[in-house]
Amino acid sequence: MRLGRSKVSPEDGPAAYHCMTWWVAGERVIDDPAKEILRRQLWLVAEFCGVEIFT
Repeated sequence: MRLGRSKVSPEDGPAAYHCMTWWVAGERVIDDPAKEILRRQLWLVAEFCGVEIFT
């Protein structure tokens, strides 16, 4: 059973979060073009918010 998300308070220092795409019933939830759009949006939001994307 999946545990709830834990979040790090800004007062506790920097945190790292893992983002991933999901599969349902053996099929991808989003296709490759949608993944590329998501990737671009993540980079834009990261730049705007001042966060770092590792990969």
